[in-house]
Amino acid sequence: MRFPLLIIAFSAGLAPSILRADVSLSPIFSEHMVLQRSGKTPIWGKAAPGEKVEVSLLKGGETLAQAETATASDGRWQVALDLSKSSLGGPYQVNVKAANTLSIPDVLIGDVWLASGQSNMAQRMRASGSPEEIASSENTQIRFFTVANNTSFSPTEEIRGKWIVASPNDTPGFSAVAYYFARQINAETGTPIGVIHASWGGTPVEAWTSEESLTGHPDIGPGVAAEVSSARAFPETKSAWLSKLKPWLAANQREDSPTPETDLSAYTTLPTGEGWSPVKLPGKLPGERILWVRRDISIPESAVGKPFVLDFNEIAGIDTVYLDGKPVGGRTWETFDGDGTGRLNARRQYTVPAELVTAGQHTLAVRIYAPMGESAINGGYFSAGGQNLSGEWLMKSEHTFPALSAEAIAASPGPLKAPPRPWNVSGSLFNGMIHGLVPYGLRGVIWYQGENNAGDGVRYRTTFPLLIQDWRKQWADPDLPFYWVQLPNYGNKIEDPNSSPGWAVIREAQTRTLKLPHTGQAVIIDAGEAGDVHPISKREAGARLAAIALTQNYGKSGVYAGPAYESMKVEGASIRVKFEHVGGGLVARPVPAEYLHASTPTRVTKPLKRNSPNSELEGFLIRGPSGDKWHWADARIEGDSVIVNSPQVPRPEAVRYAWFSNPDGNLYNKEGFPAVPFRTDGD
Repeated sequence: MRFPLLIIAFSAGLAPSILRADVSLSPIFSEHMVLQRSGKTPIWGKAAPGEKVEVSLLKGGETLAQAETATASDGRWQVALDLSKSSLGGPYQVNVKAANTLSIPDVLIGDVWLASGQSNMAQRMRASGSPEEIASSENTQIRFFTVANNTSFSPTEEIRGKWIVASPNDTPGFSAVAYYFARQINAETGTPIGVIHASWGGTPVEAWTSEESLTGHPDIGPGVAAEVSSARAFPETKSAWLSKLKPWLAANQREDSPTPETDLSAYTTLPTGEGWSPVKLPGKLPGERILWVRRDISIPESAVGKPFVLDFNEIAGIDTVYLDGKPVGGRTWETFDGDGTGRLNARRQYTVPAELVTAGQHTLAVRIYAPMGESAINGGYFSAGGQNLSGEWLMKSEHTFPALSAEAIAASPGPLKAPPRPWNVSGSLFNGMIHGLVPYGLRGVIWYQGENNAGDGVRYRTTFPLLIQDWRKQWADPDLPFYWVQLPNYGNKIEDPNSSPGWAVIREAQTRTLKLPHTGQAVIIDAGEAGDVHPISKREAGARLAAIALTQNYGKSGVYAGPAYESMKVEGASIRVKFEHVGGGLVARPVPAEYLHASTPTRVTKPLKRNSPNSELEGFLIRGPSGDKWHWADARIEGDSVIVNSPQVPRPEAVRYAWFSNPDGNLYNKEGFPAVPFRTDGD
């Protein structure tokens, strides 16, 4: 009868681990972390309800700071360590003791900056043309924690990532803007810098803002509430739609019949035969059918044996993608919402495995099943391993569906109305990537975003300040420094002075946000590329952000910004524009003969045609009474002012400067900072 006794003993042995939960920490508290030196540096986690938790900072076995608490009924706990008198640097050790003990080695005390935004903040050092910088990047005082991309329709404390020390092996994965920022501050102050990097390409400012703040705003709140509600309900919406769609497809002979294996090579690998016609993509394609598009792509020797991404941005229809006849990606009715939205034209990104990547010519083919209307491959990101896929393709129909009767059209479930992609839904990135960081001790925030909101710069006047105020509220720090990069020069050069201003409007919204205290703006209208929304160089953005922080937060003297509009005064047929932040004086830099169009895959420059060839300063516009047309102006420096005029405007009333997406401005201060784009006719 020993068997029951064994059962009892085994159960008793398990009881303690069943009844208690080991103390745990978020991944943000881990080896190599940097803790913010402050009087109340938060550390938090979970344990069994009511359990005592003790947190200690140690060095060489000596306890330098300590705090304790008891967990709440839900097992959560948080302490605040007084690190205000602790020496910068380290390494230190942090111990967290409850029923069990966690020890975190190699901890530094310094300053922690949160770096966030969209793709230009996300761009890594490896993609920023900096091999010599990477090679010399060994520095134990610069450390990064990159938050893994995650979306959520409700706040989550779960984040993924780990602290990594700067080194030639690991620096290539760091945000380039944030690295240059951290490197400069560390070099000039000796302060260890930790960067928490949380960014995602192609995302709006609303996605990074808490739902609570957005829905609480009287103007944008109702729209945001409807959007988020639709996103949350979408799985059920899609399921109901599919339950109607599939019987309708069967009843109208519009089900998909897989292409016979014997015919696949004719579409995917063999030289094209009859029936193929040229088509330019991205663009619309015929619908109500199954069709193919194909083209050859070239893979260089440098890419051999490395996986690469096929990025089609949006394909309208159900797709299957082939490389040299081998399937490398696709969707079905059940999986067409692979990005979480359920949109038929959801973004398609497929990774080609390394074993298929060989040098030379390859055939890329896409099969599109479009039973309900037009198909398309839409614009935006459209590439193979960074190689632009825009241009001429070949198209051929495999099967055209019979025409629908009026009754069939009336019975159709219609198109599926879906919410934005998850990473574009308001609050989704705050929930998935920011909420879990709160209230980690920060010195400040650096931000590079706005491209995704460039279509509505007026709305950005509301949403961008709302983000800043929201994060300050989340961190319970109304003075939290917040510095951003103004959007760079990008797009076509403009000759018509009355053309659409493009990105100038959102740049203005960014400048207006300087009205909030403890903010700063890095102007980089001289560091972009006309043909690439992602300029390869990130040195200027990082350095100019660092200049702001060094003067505003680290006690360094000097100039940290370029000339900014202060006031204007009409003087006869001229307008005198006065500037602040002139530093050592206003400077007219030489206007170059060429401008940078793109850096990759090869550097391309184009001739620059001056709009004001006889002027000391380029980029100024002037007009008369409201309703008159704008004219390119002559402009010259006079002390801390610029005198602007044009023989075509005898009674001037307003001036603009650098007021296009890709402006030609050459006004700087002697310290090398470009003037801020502005207009005097704004509301």
